[in-house]
Amino acid sequence: MAFNQSASLESLFVTRYLKGPAKGSFVKLISYLSIFAIGLGVLNMVVVLSIMEGFSGNMQKRLLGSDPHIVVHNSTARLKERLIRELDVKGLISNFTKQDVILRSLDGTYMGAVAYGVEPEVLAQTARRIRQRFEVTESGAVITTQDSSQSDPVNIRLGEKMVFVGDGLARSLALFDGDEAQVIAPESLLLPEGELPIYEKVRIHSRVTTDIPDVDAHTLFFEHGRGLKKLSDSASVEAGVEIRLEDPSLTDHVMAKLKKMG
Repeated sequence: MAFNQSASLESLFVTRYLKGPAKGSFVKLISYLSIFAIGLGVLNMVVVLSIMEGFSGNMQKRLLGSDPHIVVHNSTARLKERLIRELDVKGLISNFTKQDVILRSLDGTYMGAVAYGVEPEVLAQTARRIRQRFEVTESGAVITTQDSSQSDPVNIRLGEKMVFVGDGLARSLALFDGDEAQVIAPESLLLPEGELPIYEKVRIHSRVTTDIPDVDAHTLFFEHGRGLKKLSDSASVEAGVEIRLEDPSLTDHVMAKLKKMG
């Protein structure tokens, strides 16, 4: 009964305001304009929601592909083996170190950065190579070209003095592949005058991008256990184990297992 009443009300509205006599032409025009405006508003809302949903999904994919799903802060050397043995999850479990540093180019430019020591498998998953060629024209303009076929996943073992630098950080300091730089421990700023700061001289292997601006603008990557050994005793070093799951939806389940492990 309620459905019939609703249908009758709709029919009355259409008959009176949209199919009425000519003397109601102004009301009819207003009715058509109102319906068009409502339809246009709904269309805009659907388009905006679709774009935001796609943007949100893209950002989520980037973040989940770069950041670990679970981080266990612990410097115990055998923690990784224990987690692999007891958690029994599909994914990548790896050691990491992270610390705030100061990156200095040879021309004296400084910038704060985060030195991120990861295992080769993690670097292969979270970064891709950027190989660019720079040409300077007669007018002094710089032309940058990039071969898209070179954007393959990184799978290179870094030496003790080699680092990958985020593309944004490299651009800020005008660093290119093969350049040398100094990585300085932040506590060196507090040393008395005359004492040499604690630093490690490194060579830029390549500039990399993770498609996450905050990471690319502030991070340099080195191989865990091999690079930046002079800074390994720095007070700002953060060490532990990262867990990257094949199925991120299992994060809560794995967290529950970790809590039971104690």
